[in-house]
Amino acid sequence: LMSMFEKLSSTNRQMEEEMRELADKKESVAHWEAQITEIIQWVSDEKDARGYLQALATKMTEELEGLRSSSLGARPTDMPWKMRRFAKLDMSARLELQSALDAEIRAKQAIQDELNKVKASSMAMDCKLQESEKRNQELLTEVEKLKRETEDLRAVKGVKHQDSHNSFLAFLSTSASGLDQVDGDSESLSLSNTPSRDEETRSRLMSRSRSPSTASDMEPIELIDKSPSAAQTPTARAGHSRSSLSSHKPKAHQFTVKTFSVLTKCNQCTSLMVGLIRQGCICEVCHFSCHVTCADKVPAVCPIPPEQTKGPLSIDPHKGIGTVYEGHVRVPKPAGVKKGWQRALAVVCDFKLFLYDLPEGKAPQAGVVVSQVIDMRCDTAIRSQYSGTSV
Repeated sequence: LMSMFEKLSSTNRQMEEEMRELADKKESVAHWEAQITEIIQWVSDEKDARGYLQALATKMTEELEGLRSSSLGARPTDMPWKMRRFAKLDMSARLELQSALDAEIRAKQAIQDELNKVKASSMAMDCKLQESEKRNQELLTEVEKLKRETEDLRAVKGVKHQDSHNSFLAFLSTSASGLDQVDGDSESLSLSNTPSRDEETRSRLMSRSRSPSTASDMEPIELIDKSPSAAQTPTARAGHSRSSLSSHKPKAHQFTVKTFSVLTKCNQCTSLMVGLIRQGCICEVCHFSCHVTCADKVPAVCPIPPEQTKGPLSIDPHKGIGTVYEGHVRVPKPAGVKKGWQRALAVVCDFKLFLYDLPEGKAPQAGVVVSQVIDMRCDTAIRSQYSGTSV
């Protein structure tokens, strides 16, 4: 579906460019027609003026010869010479006028040929535009058909989708149990198999996936210190802030690309926004942060109504989209296990396990530099080698 949408959007952009080119060509055709009309009018005026001047010159010459003959008397020996001279002058003037007229006719013919070519290309462009519109309509029909088929498949295979989701959570539980075996002296990090603990873990995962973790409001789940009295969660604070923002008049989002100084998750797909600079974008009005690619999927109303934030989790177990686990773990120090253990933030999303170093402090927040990435599909670990460079 995404490829079909991309092809459709590219076809629409190409059609818009062709329509703009066609409009420009039509304007140029109108301009050339006006110029041709002016040239024709100028040629006709020039011919009239030259004819008038020629007639006037002939008449004045005749009158001058008449005056000379009447005043000086007739000289029959000079008349043939003068007549030949006037005939030569008339012939030269006629040849000049003929050459100028031929040049103007050739220029007019060239402009007419160019105009015919432009008209032919315009007609071809119109035919191509009609074909593109027809193809666009066919693609839209096919996309609607694919949408209906996808909805039918989702309705039929809803149970299988839920089973695959549960299997993915079980896989994450197994990975967490492996981390617990490495840190045997520390507190347990694995997900419990009892029904009560399983429900509690899933509720905590859902609250973390649903809660917005921006640069100013991010608190990872503490699995090391399990105290019964928990502080106010980011989900509650986010709900309170969104309810206060919903009282304002709705308007469009004003997204700007931003560099986050602490670890931040996308509020749309709940995946991490990784990188050192320009990790994502944030709305200047409601402070909704998301990936640049997820900005088009965000509801257009700003601020987002609370009822639109209470939908199902944006977790796809097949593609690994979304954060399904987040918490504190203990990892060996860089100098080795003998030097002790240090706290780190573990985040599971996109089929990868991200480990971020936590600075010493009462309520530390993880930075944007990842210390280690483990791909759970191939069991390979990638250490960060770009702590001081841009991505």
